[in-house]
Amino acid sequence: MLSFPEIKQGKVVIFNDQPFMVTKCDFLKMNRAKPSKKVILKHVVDGTTIIHTFGSGDSAQEADIQRREASFNYMDEELAYFMLGDTYETIEIKIDTLGGKEKYLKEGQEVILQYFNDAPINVLLPVKLSFVITQTVDVEKGNTVQGVYKDAVIETGATVKVPAFIKTGEKVWINIDEEEYSERDTGNN
Repeated sequence: MLSFPEIKQGKVVIFNDQPFMVTKCDFLKMNRAKPSKKVILKHVVDGTTIIHTFGSGDSAQEADIQRREASFNYMDEELAYFMLGDTYETIEIKIDTLGGKEKYLKEGQEVILQYFNDAPINVLLPVKLSFVITQTVDVEKGNTVQGVYKDAVIETGATVKVPAFIKTGEKVWINIDEEEYSERDTGNN
């Protein structure tokens, strides 16, 4: 069990018999009132969020989330297939539980699979991944004010916004959490 002080951002707790990650935690102290924490909980399977307030005497059960290293193999219309690094076992995860991460999966991509009750529930990707721009359009001349972004298609088929100076064939780093351009991939990272 997690005591009141241990409930903080990044912890995974059981709430209504489901695993939720604490994504934001604000400590509240009112005059003459007991301290409390207002938290935003994100369901680790379907991504829904709820807001809950824990009082100073409250506790929460910590979820037993296991992590296993794997690599992405391929996907079909419904499932994504991963191979565990230690046993070479193939694991299937429904695409609709990936929360949009499927558009950033490349063959051979190293990932972390999260398990709850011995079932895979989530895929963790690195914060930044490098991709080749396969298609983009040039920005109109004269429309080159600083900060202009354009659509670009990366090698997985996903569309992201990149600065106007990025050309087809270049490699760029994409922040997966924010789903946005981070920087050019110069090969030094």
